Amino acid sequence: MNTFNLSKAGLLVMLIIVALVSLMSLPIVVRAESEPNDTFATADPINVGLSNAEVNATVNPLNDEDYYSFTAVAGRTYVIETYDIQGTGVNATGIYLYDSSQTEITHDRTGVNGTGNANARIVYTFATGGTYYIRVKDDYYYNWTGTYSLRILPKYDEPGAAWNPANDNEPNDVRALANEIQVGLSNAQTHQLFNNSNYVNNGSDFDYYWFTAEAGRTYVIETYNVQGTGLNATGLWLYDNSGAEITNDRTGVNGT
Repeated sequence: MNTFNLSKAGLLVMLIIVALVSLMSLPIVVRAESEPNDTFATADPINVGLSNAEVNATVNPLNDEDYYSFTAVAGRTYVIETYDIQGTGVNATGIYLYDSSQTEITHDRTGVNGTGNANARIVYTFATGGTYYIRVKDDYYYNWTGTYSLRILPKYDEPGAAWNPANDNEPNDVRALANEIQVGLSNAQTHQLFNNSNYVNNGSDFDYYWFTAEAGRTYVIETYNVQGTGLNATGLWLYDNSGAEITNDRTGVNGT
């Protein structure tokens, strides 16, 4: 438990809760990859949104590359990620983002940005709207073949943002996909932290939340009713709207 006084009016604050609990996540099954999609010219169209994920896509044989095209809206932020890759470790897919002229914008070629059930992840704000491309291939440093899923998700406060209520309002493993939580005792929420050790990723389950704080007021932010013994379960981190960390109770030692 941490107590904070916030001095800026209308401050949008981000909260992350991290721990390990032995529970399994349930993927949303939607549509499958359409081969051939090994070039920009044969890119498979994919729509933005949780319900438009591309599942059961494959990188196979070795050095297979999958291209996708989508439409971005100017000024909006999207989370592009591969997820639900069965296995261990961090090395499976790499993803690359290109503009309409097929010029590379950015990448997560080694799949190190994924947390929760995600492997490779790009979070990007598009200054210009239009058609963009995603390339998915094996990790830059490792030979990998297998099955992956791909999704493009809007930022939490932008049109089309959605979560899966049947799966603990996931995905919220990165700040751009934070769940909203209101201040007040009656607005407390019950959630789970999933054991994603059977997925290729670069971190355990992270749950991000956002709330609006009023200037000059003090708030108590705490996790509670965590079943078990001892002190070690959850950690809390508090961030401002820019993503800068304000403070933390990362070892969960402040609760009483």
